[in-house]
Amino acid sequence: MVRYLGRGSGGFAHFASRYPFMVTAARGGGGGAGGGAGGAGFGDDGSACGHDSRLLTQSGEHQLSYPNEVLRGALYFGNRWQAISRHVVLESLRITHIVNASLDTPNAFAVKAKAKAKAKAGEAAAGLAGHAAGYAAGAAAAAAAAAAGPADGGACGGGEAAAAAAAVAYFNIRVKDKPDQDIGPFLDPAADFIEAALAAGGRVLVHCTQGVSRSGVVVLYYIMRSRGWGLRRAWTFVAARRSLMFPNATFMRQLWRCEPRLLGGRGRHSLLEGEIESMMEGMLPPLPPLADGEGGDCSGDGEGGDCSGVGDDGRCLGSGASCRVS
Repeated sequence: MVRYLGRGSGGFAHFASRYPFMVTAARGGGGGAGGGAGGAGFGDDGSACGHDSRLLTQSGEHQLSYPNEVLRGALYFGNRWQAISRHVVLESLRITHIVNASLDTPNAFAVKAKAKAKAKAGEAAAGLAGHAAGYAAGAAAAAAAAAAGPADGGACGGGEAAAAAAAVAYFNIRVKDKPDQDIGPFLDPAADFIEAALAAGGRVLVHCTQGVSRSGVVVLYYIMRSRGWGLRRAWTFVAARRSLMFPNATFMRQLWRCEPRLLGGRGRHSLLEGEIESMMEGMLPPLPPLADGEGGDCSGDGEGGDCSGVGDDGRCLGSGASCRVS
């Protein structure tokens, strides 16, 4: 939220248009930011839309939190409570795909809504070549519904009409958050799943129990692989969006060992193995700005500059400059 209020790009009105489900009016109606009575907010077109007063986050009432947005309108990073909330997953964010990296969270909105439809963790071994694409195809209708929005053509975060028709595709990662666990075999299949979902126009939530360790590794790995970034830059990018991320040391070393392969011909590490903990504690000096050829998928988003930084959607800030990794 601070980024929207401080970047000079529309301020609160811009924030409200992107996240209407997080905006409510003052009690008693009047001319508050949300408009008229009943807790009205703003839709994507700037129009007012009503919200259930039970969702007001005032003392003594139900307090609702949302996952952190890593890639704008596409990739979200949260915890188990958010992952089982119908309001969060289906009605507000219109999530179509979930990476469930916990051992204690059900696939609450699976394509086949019965427990028998749970995804099998063992699929992460050798037979996952078409796994992500298959899941993406199975949830194509959900992705289309998410892109289209509410059935009535409104823009108030999806609403019950879209939620009623929605179903979510799942990819399960069944490992404990323990130093003796190996999350490595799950990383590429999970990244394939996320990639296929986003390519189909879906929205992905990655979660574990607390949204701290296992899900953090999955998000970091996806960002490293999709953007062509080293661990250090990926950490800077993701931690800026979810500061409580803090994977265990074993998982972080596994990510570090992936760097040469993910960086291709530039096969080198972005930091020494002994610097991982310092990076996580914020004790390393800041990274220099991105240069041409170092931004991964950064074809420019028209916000000015010449690949000197990274935007909210993970792309470099540029006006048409070509800075893809060769």
